[in-house]
Amino acid sequence: MNTCNICEEVINILDLGCYSHCGVITLGIRANQSGIHTILFNYGSFTHVSGRYVKKGDFIQLDNDFNENAAFELEIINPDGTDYEARVFNKIMFIEEKYKHFKMCIKPTKHKIIKECNWCSLPIEQCYNDQI
Repeated sequence: MNTCNICEEVINILDLGCYSHCGVITLGIRANQSGIHTILFNYGSFTHVSGRYVKKGDFIQLDNDFNENAAFELEIINPDGTDYEARVFNKIMFIEEKYKHFKMCIKPTKHKIIKECNWCSLPIEQCYNDQI
């Protein structure tokens, strides 16, 4: 029995973690080239393309234009048009793993209760603070 394994490529996806829905996102990966990096964000069937200048050796940063409580995958294209590849040392298997696909999420807003409230008598904005 012949089987074709061409389409069975294993895609390693590096989880970059979760970030606040406010401010600039600094990813835990560094640029290996200087110039404008093209970043492709995949969220379901939607793809958003963004460009960001990064100096070689600096952490890649993104403007946070994302909805809160969202998860998505991203790919990064180097200034020379090649796929960005992160190399991460696996301390358990003692090997270097290569990643071209990444995932991350944006945390949901959490309301911090600033005082006990009678929800029936006070406006809700007096009972919590979104600025956490």
